[in-house]
Parts: sequence; structure tokens; C-alpha cells
Amino acid sequence: GICYGLQLIVQRLGGEVRAGEKQEYGRMEIGVEKSAALYGSKRVGDRQLVWMSHGDEVARLPDRFEVIARSQQGAVATVENRVKRFYGLQYHPEV
Repeated sequence: GICYGLQLIVQRLGGEVRAGEKQEYGRMEIGVEKSAALYGSKRVGDRQLVWMSHGDEVARLPDRFEVIARSQQGAVATVENRVKRFYGLQYHPEV
């Protein structure tokens, strides 16, 4: 899921999305916190610039989901459930 798609996945599978303390719009740096197939050769600690466009954010993940990357403000940027092969990006990779 991308942007609201990530939020929908989280809500429908038992997690929580709520209004963020800080909205994120525009260019934002994210940092990888856990290795994942979605990021290929990127490793923990690697950073990249992405395009964010959201006011709500993930507050609690559904069971078996993990945070893979966070924004420089600490918001969840990427999640995955390896068993079910669900992936979510809070940012817009098409930009």
C-alpha cells in the first residue's frame, strides 16, 4: 500500500492510525531501521530522500508487522509483514 493504502492496511488489520503531531509534506529523508527485501541492497542506517504527503500516521502496527524505515521526524515510513507479504510505504515512490 502507498500512502493512504498503508494506512488502510494498518487500520483494517487491527492497527491504529491517528492524526500526526507533525504533518509531513514534501521532500523528507527516511532511514532504514531493519533490512528488508523491499529495499534490496539498502542496509540498516542507510538513508534516502522521498516525497511525503500526509497528516495522519501509524500509531500502532497490526500483529506481525514491523517498521522497516522511519522519517527524520520519527514517523513510520515503511512497514512489512513478511509472512503475508504485505508492504506499506507512507511516502510516494512515484515522485
